[in-house]
Amino acid sequence: MENKHYTPSIEEFHVGFEYQSLQDERLPEKEESWETNTIKDEWEMRIFIGYYCGDHFAGLRIKYLDEKDLKEIGFIDKATIHKGLQKDSTKLFQYNNGRYFVHLEATWFSSWVVIRIDTSVSENSVQTQVVHSITINNKSALLVLMKQLNIL
Repeated sequence: MENKHYTPSIEEFHVGFEYQSLQDERLPEKEESWETNTIKDEWEMRIFIGYYCGDHFAGLRIKYLDEKDLKEIGFIDKATIHKGLQKDSTKLFQYNNGRYFVHLEATWFSSWVVIRIDTSVSENSVQTQVVHSITINNKSALLVLMKQLNIL
């Protein structure tokens, strides 16, 4: 994936949303200048939106979903299906939530990720499709989807 970060829109913000804020405005190109934070509750979200709306989210960025995020959530890397000529790649991941196995196929393009989620009752059994080809920009959005699907 070429672009590692993007500027969020106001619709993306929610409790549990993970973002990065610029700590040293003189050095925005340095990773050390950015701090990762999470909106912890409704009160913090209101303050956050009120503060950043005036600046149109200047000094904020969101990291696109990557393999590290999937592993932090608990997905295990299963296989690389396709490695494209233009840095596009598709990988399989698996997550066991104790009730069933979640099979996730992620395809990374230049500035977005498309995922497909299937579930099965055992690791190698026939899968039941839950979600097919949905664009997920970041870790926070995937966590929301997993909660909506009763995976988390």
